This record gives sequence, structure tokens and C-alpha cells, in this order.
Amino acid sequence: MDATLDYSSSVFLNSVNRGGLARPTDYTFLLCVHCWRVFEDIRESRDLMKQFLGAGCQRSLFSKIIDRLTANQLYGDEMIGDNFCVHGHDLKLLIVNRFFNCVAKNLVKELTNVASQHGQQTKRRKVAKLQSDTHA
Repeated sequence: MDATLDYSSSVFLNSVNRGGLARPTDYTFLLCVHCWRVFEDIRESRDLMKQFLGAGCQRSLFSKIIDRLTANQLYGDEMIGDNFCVHGHDLKLLIVNRFFNCVAKNLVKELTNVASQHGQQTKRRKVAKLQSDTHA
């Protein structure tokens, strides 16, 4: 059985780990996989992205989407279910919110870069037009 398993990710993690990395539980890993799938579907669809960005509270919306998808087993083959903390913390909400903070930060960077590149191209066209008008 060991010969059929791919240990490349384990070898990589072990080689870069200096004692600070922890392996996530199956629950955390599966929940993050579902979150990533949902986020990528939203990011890749122009209509979904427009609706998502137009929402009042994107993190709350994302959390509700994940709640519905994980509760109804509509997204993926395996049921995530609920994981409970003995201190009363909502682990699903905590993980989903942290995941969203990470991907939202990257999304904002990406959107800002696209907008600034578009703005720079517009400025270049204006400058080129103004320069051609002064030389005529």
C-alpha cells in the first residue's frame, strides 16, 4: 500500500517545517477545500463576481453559502458536518472567516492591479493624444 501512496506533499512539508507548521485535521482540510471551490467558482464567473461584490457584507454572504453547501452536501462528495468545540466556539465559522480574509485580501490586490493597469493605459492614451495634438 505504501508504494501506491504519493508522499511528495508530506516530504515537502517535512523539509520546510522548522517546528512551526501543524497538519490540519481532516475536518479543517475538507472545509477549506470546499471554501476554495466556492471562492474559485465566484471568482471565475463574471456574473457571480458582480453579484458578490455588490453584496453588503461579502464575508457574511460567503459564510452563509458555505453553511448551505456543507449542510446539504451539494458541493462535493463528502459531508463535512459539524465539528464542536468544548468551549462553545463555532469552528466552522472561525475557519470560513479566516479563509475568507485570506482570499479576499488577495482578490482585492488582484482587482486593484487590474484597475491600476487599466488606469495607466488610459493615461498613456491621453498623454499620447495630447502629445500628438501639440506636434500637429
